[in-house]
Amino acid sequence: MLHRIPHHSTKYISLDTRLCQACWKCVETCPNGVLDKVNLPFHKHARISWPDNCKGCQKCVRVCPEKAITLSQTNIHHNKEIA
Repeated sequence: MLHRIPHHSTKYISLDTRLCQACWKCVETCPNGVLDKVNLPFHKHARISWPDNCKGCQKCVRVCPEKAITLSQTNIHHNKEIA
């Protein structure tokens, strides 16, 4: 049996689909095509479709008005170690 694993995060970002208001700013902003749309009549939100393409530029994090996209916990810990 094939199970589809939902991608709610990459190495760098996490997406909370419950907060997403489907404005698509993140999809349009991402230079690497990481994000995609779930655009059904009564079910709309961004999704991470190609997590391996994420390079951690954080453009999607900065553009999201609902704060549905945040730095992943792994990336937050890594940034603290560098500082």
